[in-house]
Amino acid sequence: MALDFAFFQVILYSLVANAVSEAAMWGLVWRTQQFKTASNMVERAKSQLEKFKGKADPSKKNNKRQLQVLENEVSRVGRIVSGISLRGTVASAAVMILAFSQLNSYFGGMILGKLPFTPFGFLQGLTHRGLDEVSKDPRDLSATFVYVLATTVFRYVFSVVIPKPAALETPSIWEQATKMAESMEAAASGGK
Repeated sequence: MALDFAFFQVILYSLVANAVSEAAMWGLVWRTQQFKTASNMVERAKSQLEKFKGKADPSKKNNKRQLQVLENEVSRVGRIVSGISLRGTVASAAVMILAFSQLNSYFGGMILGKLPFTPFGFLQGLTHRGLDEVSKDPRDLSATFVYVLATTVFRYVFSVVIPKPAALETPSIWEQATKMAESMEAAASGGK
């Protein structure tokens, strides 16, 4: 019975740590006037770029130059927003590191459950972390594993319930790769 309670304590601990981490981001970044101003600048620059892309003839040299200027402006303003959000990210990381170290001091060496299967070798280091002195059964679960799983779930839940401001949204890796390929193709064709 005590192990079941410890299992739920770790899950609750993860929920609280994630809530404090999100509160730190909100308090240090998202609610500040500086961030709101920078977010508005990002939205304005993005809308100008989209309007220009819709109207401009890409074959004209002047339009290419103007497009490059607008893209540089979007990048510049995006860097400003990233710089502003850095302190919240650092505070959030500090909260999570502190929570993880405290977790190990409270629940270190405690078996919280048992897997119905033997995990793969690369996962055993995480599922059995800190239990080497207590147990030799690789199916035993450590608090670290439960915490990591709960943190992953709660991060996702918080991202759905509390969406990031639009200024912090970054293009997907696919969009970035496509843009890079297009710019490399344009540079190659322009050099010939």
